[in-house]
Amino acid sequence: METEIKKVKNIVSMPIHREKIIGKSLFWVFTIVIIIMSFVQVYGRATAETNSVIITDIENKINTAFETVFKADLEGADITELIELINTLNTLFQELITATEGKDSEKVISLTQECERISANIVEDASNLRIVASNLTRIQVEKRNIIIRISIVTVIIFSLLLWSRFKKYYIKRALLMRPTVTIDEPE
Repeated sequence: METEIKKVKNIVSMPIHREKIIGKSLFWVFTIVIIIMSFVQVYGRATAETNSVIITDIENKINTAFETVFKADLEGADITELIELINTLNTLFQELITATEGKDSEKVISLTQECERISANIVEDASNLRIVASNLTRIQVEKRNIIIRISIVTVIIFSLLLWSRFKKYYIKRALLMRPTVTIDEPE
């Protein structure tokens, strides 16, 4: 009889034990789901903040590249190739913004690296062109100064030669116009 009572107790206690296990399992399942959801929210927020920082950083690099190209243009450099690179950079930047909205992290990373590489190349090339244009401008100014100096010296020498010729001509003419004194002899 005792064995039967034990069997009955085991049977009766089994559903309670199952309920405890199911209750504990549901607790852990909900806990894990809540943790995963909070991680997704934090990760999503961190990704959005990171994407915002990436976009701001790339915008700053594009502005720096544009300012450098503008300064090179003011120096007189030929910037047509750099303008094409800036247009390419702007296109990549628009793709980067689209990729950050679409949460495509691999594309965001590759586009970010490409934008950084192109903007660094633009800044370097514009700086080099600016230096070359500045040197050419300096050489042109020196050439102009030399030409002006030679022209001034030439005008002065020509003026002195012209004055000396005029002076000789004037003196000769004046001497020819002077009256001559003749003495008449008595006859």
